[in-house]
Amino acid sequence: MDSSIKRVEHLVIFAALIICSLIFFFGAGFITEPGFYKIIPLNSAGLEMIIIILLIVGLSVLGGLIFGYVLGPLYLLIHKYTIGRGMVYVIQDKPEPKKLKLYFKSFFPALLSVHLAIYFGYKKEFINLCVLDTDGYFAPILTIILFIVITSFLSFSLFSPIWFLLDSGIVYSNRELVKFKRDPIEVRSIGGWYMNQLRGYAAIAVVLSYVSFFIEMLSWGGLGLMSTFTLVVLLFPFIITALGLPCVIILELTINHRKKFILKFAKKIGINRKVGDPLKEL
Repeated sequence: MDSSIKRVEHLVIFAALIICSLIFFFGAGFITEPGFYKIIPLNSAGLEMIIIILLIVGLSVLGGLIFGYVLGPLYLLIHKYTIGRGMVYVIQDKPEPKKLKLYFKSFFPALLSVHLAIYFGYKKEFINLCVLDTDGYFAPILTIILFIVITSFLSFSLFSPIWFLLDSGIVYSNRELVKFKRDPIEVRSIGGWYMNQLRGYAAIAVVLSYVSFFIEMLSWGGLGLMSTFTLVVLLFPFIITALGLPCVIILELTINHRKKFILKFAKKIGINRKVGDPLKEL
């Protein structure tokens, strides 16, 4: 645990500064404004913004931690008995790095979160459900912000099992499948395979969501309002990335327990061989 703390102490300070700054900026900036939302029983927009920020942080941590344990084994099981049929699975025994760069680890979950929030948030029926001033210029933005609370939980829940698998060091190879073929032998990580699929979807999906959203906002408030929306909404992935850092930190602090959990399950389905360098030993 001590080594894990040393690896993330710089990240803890950075995350605390960013999150406190966001709370101060949004809380103080709107503290005298009347409430925005129907479903948050407060008469202060500033307090509503603070609650939303804290909920995004808390639910990201909750989704990331709980669903990593729930879905991690399921992801492994699905891979081994579908895509990985006939593959060779081993565990890469790699020493832990002394220093980690984790500042943008939560960026792709943030992209997925923003995509899902935009997909639902600018629809009129959801605006009517969530916002008090349903015809106001910023009603779509306010609805999207509220939806990010839910979509952050969902996106971190989907990405967390991938981090569990990446940290476990489980890799697979097509060595046996290409034994009598000219195809090259490949060694890949299970977590890396899932990450490529979900990361690609998140990146493409959020671009399409932005385009669709901006077209809708052009009809909502004209070109001037659309340009304002463009600037605000483009900041969302970076804000959610910062609010997701506590999840990244807690997952790093629990890495030993998480690795043992995944490797214990892996052993039950026949994955127990450890190697130093899969490229040399497979």
